[in-house]
Amino acid sequence: MIRLGIDATSVAPDGKGIARVQRGTVRALAELGRFELVVYARHPEELPEVRARLVTSRPTLAWEQVGLARAAREVDVLLTWTERLPLLGAGRFVVWMFEPPTHRIEQNQRVGARAWQRGSDAVTSLLWRRSLGRAAVVLTGLQATADAVRDVATARPLHPGLEARFSPGSERDGSVLHI
Repeated sequence: MIRLGIDATSVAPDGKGIARVQRGTVRALAELGRFELVVYARHPEELPEVRARLVTSRPTLAWEQVGLARAAREVDVLLTWTERLPLLGAGRFVVWMFEPPTHRIEQNQRVGARAWQRGSDAVTSLLWRRSLGRAAVVLTGLQATADAVRDVATARPLHPGLEARFSPGSERDGSVLHI
């Protein structure tokens, strides 16, 4: 059985967005029962379906560069949503990327984000292209994201495409999308 590590450090009691995605991923993989799951979380109590390991590393960059490297040694493959993989150490990483960080960084610059966020963005700008090259594969939900990754990193992006039933509807029905 494959020993699959999952970086679920964004899961939080009132978490939205990526927290929900991570929670749903852990639950779905636990339900499948095909993997020996090793889940890393800051709030293990939010994932009662697994025995998650407590992550206390702060700041997040410490977890990404040191904690993920250690975690990767304990598993066959580690699934994460960060674009800042550890630059040193061994391990097989799968990154699930919704969009390249460049858009978020540009938005933060436009709106005048706080100094802490601008500092984090500066680190991300320096690391993400090189660190994604360490990923065995980068899963993307959009072909545009796969293309963006392919354009700037040595990573192998994988866009699974659209499910056959996911298509535009006819105009006469007054609908935009049929699933």
